[in-house]
Amino acid sequence: MPRKHKRKKHSGCKHFEYPEWETKARRQPSKHGDSRFRIERDTRITVHHKIPLSRGGANKESNRKEVLSWVHKTWHRVFLNWTPDEIIRALKGNNRNFFIRNNNILEQDWFSLFGDKSNKEIIEIILREWS
Repeated sequence: MPRKHKRKKHSGCKHFEYPEWETKARRQPSKHGDSRFRIERDTRITVHHKIPLSRGGANKESNRKEVLSWVHKTWHRVFLNWTPDEIIRALKGNNRNFFIRNNNILEQDWFSLFGDKSNKEIIEIILREWS
């Protein structure tokens, strides 16, 4: 029986894998010396659209940035599909907790992106790296 609906072609981010990089997660013994393992971060490169395509951003070189896959996923978990300007406005209003949303995982994601930097330092990073 033929499909009723054709699958839409995904126009979002494409994964670029570099064969010289190890893309499989390697298991390493935990620093706790027990049977737990930690997984090394993914080294694949993805394309991040500074202004998301779904928000009217263009698929041009000036709107694209290559980032590590784990950074890209973490960025969107924390900031969803917000534009850099919207994120900066919220941070200027000292609204950091809005992004964390009382969620331990999002708090860890925030820390993995920015560490313990101040809002001012984070705004500088966003302006320099993500705008």
